[in-house]
Amino acid sequence: MRVAELEEQLASAGFRLVRSQSKPDVTAYTRYTQGRSSIDLPIGSFPQSTDRSLTFGVSIGLPVFDKKQGAKAEAEIAIRQAQERRLFADAIIRNEVVTAFQRIEAAKRALRTLETAVIPRSLENVETIRKVYELGQIKITDLIAEQRKLLEANRDLTEALTLRYRSQAELFIAIGANLEN
Repeated sequence: MRVAELEEQLASAGFRLVRSQSKPDVTAYTRYTQGRSSIDLPIGSFPQSTDRSLTFGVSIGLPVFDKKQGAKAEAEIAIRQAQERRLFADAIIRNEVVTAFQRIEAAKRALRTLETAVIPRSLENVETIRKVYELGQIKITDLIAEQRKLLEANRDLTEALTLRYRSQAELFIAIGANLEN
């Protein structure tokens, strides 16, 4: 986000530069000259008086043909592009934050369901089937199948924890926060 803001500021500075370069150049100047004049005659040269001259002036360069219109248009387009990139980056960051929050909440709901309902119920089922197996009423494969269901519930719990942690990391990255805080 900061990079997009800097690009926008850079484009604005470029436009200001082009605009300042397209203005007329005004230059003030002064000049002092001193000279001696002499008259050359066939019989010799005769010195005349000393001439002193002080000149003031202002020079204004009018940009009649080079008004930098192309550079101005290019700079304006660069500003608009930088603004659009910043808005796009802002929208992406907002979307990433919302998505990360939604994934965190979904993972929390899944964890709550697994921890409060699924795993305790699966543990009870394994204990019940183990007691029935010890009485000889069912086969060992039924007990193994119920233990497999408990393992799958534990695997689902691990996946939900992974999803929550990954979503929290994505949220921290999207908002630019440290993971240590």
